Amino acid sequence: MHEEIDDILARVRQRFFELADKPQYAEPFLAHLRTMSRPILVPATVPTHPPIQFPKQMHIAFAVCQCGCKEFIVDGSTQECQYCGDLMFRTETAEYTRSDVANNAD
Repeated sequence: MHEEIDDILARVRQRFFELADKPQYAEPFLAHLRTMSRPILVPATVPTHPPIQFPKQMHIAFAVCQCGCKEFIVDGSTQECQYCGDLMFRTETAEYTRSDVANNAD
């Protein structure tokens, strides 16, 4: 098992050096590595934040990745594939309206 981990880490290091001159790929790559190296947060340690208000309307895009992954994403944001780390491509966009469910109405 340790040999497998060593092999994987060596390939990760090699891949990082290949991406070093391409910050648009190197920065998300490092962000994923940082996430994997952090301890798992238990609910009591999740950072707090002020209350949020979801917008009444927003554009949602259907995006696909070269690896075959498909997701709905908020249009206008950069979307990185959660499976392979590559950028996803928007295929169609539609405007969605928030439903005012109990405890969610303005």
